[in-house]
Amino acid sequence: MPNNMDDKKILFYDLDGTLLKTDKTISDEDIRALRKWKEAGNILAITTGRSVQGTEMICKGYGLLEKGDYLITFQGSLIMEADTKRVIAADSLPPADVMLVLNALTDAGIYAHTFDLDKIYIPYECDDFFKYNSIAHEDYEIIDDISVLEGKVLPKVICIAYDDPKRLYDFQESFRDKEPGRFNSFFSQPMFLEYCKEGINKGTGLKRLAKHLGIPKERTIAVGDERNDIYMMKAAGTGCCIGSGHPDAKAAADYVTKRSNDESAVSEIIERFL
Repeated sequence: MPNNMDDKKILFYDLDGTLLKTDKTISDEDIRALRKWKEAGNILAITTGRSVQGTEMICKGYGLLEKGDYLITFQGSLIMEADTKRVIAADSLPPADVMLVLNALTDAGIYAHTFDLDKIYIPYECDDFFKYNSIAHEDYEIIDDISVLEGKVLPKVICIAYDDPKRLYDFQESFRDKEPGRFNSFFSQPMFLEYCKEGINKGTGLKRLAKHLGIPKERTIAVGDERNDIYMMKAAGTGCCIGSGHPDAKAAADYVTKRSNDESAVSEIIERFL
C-alpha cells in the first residue's frame, strides 16, 4: 500500500457519460473497482461540470463522498474535500460578466442559467430548465437583476438547447468574436454549452488538486467522455476516454476503453492502471 504522496495515484473521473450509465446510476462493478482503488491507498476525485448539490444528489449512497475523496465541480472552478466541503480553490465569474452572457443568450432566444454554491439562478422558467433539473432537483431562484448576484461565487453559466443544439454552436462563434479573453467556453454535451472564467477548465482543476496534495503528474489518471474532458486528459499523466465517448475526446486520449459507460468502463481503467 502506498505510504506517501509520491506513491499514491489520483483518479480524476467524470460523471455523466463516464461513470454514470445512461439511466444515471452507477454499476456495482464500477463501485467495487473504485473501492479497490481506494483500498490500495490511492485517491479519487470526481471531476464534473455538475454543481456541488447536483453531484451529491446523484452520488448519494455510493460511498464516493467519504474522507479522503475530493470534488472538482463546475468544470474545474471549485475544488473541495468531499466529506467536509472544505474549499481548496474557487474561481468565480464577475456578476457583470454573468449578466453579459445571460442577456446575450436571451437576445438570441437561448435559455441559460448560472449557479452559486447553493442554488441555480435562472432568468425565467421554461421546458429546457425543467428537463435539465429533472434529475438533481436543485433549488433555484428567478433573478430580476444583477443585484441578486452581487457577492456570490458564480462558477459558470450553462446554455441549454435540447431541441436544436446547432444554435449553441452558432452562438459560441458569434459571441467569441465579441468578447475575446473574458471566458472559456466548451461543450460538455451536444446540448450544453458552458462558460467559465478564462483559463478555468477540468485540466486546471486537476493540476491544482495534484499540486495541493503533492502528487506528481505521472501519477495522475483522468477519465472522461466529452470535449470538456479533453482538458484533464491532456493535463494528466495518463488521459483515458470511454469507448462510447466523443470522437474528439477519443483522439486526445492515451487510452480508450473497449467498454462503454453502460458496460462499467471505469472498472476497465482501474484494472489496467491500478
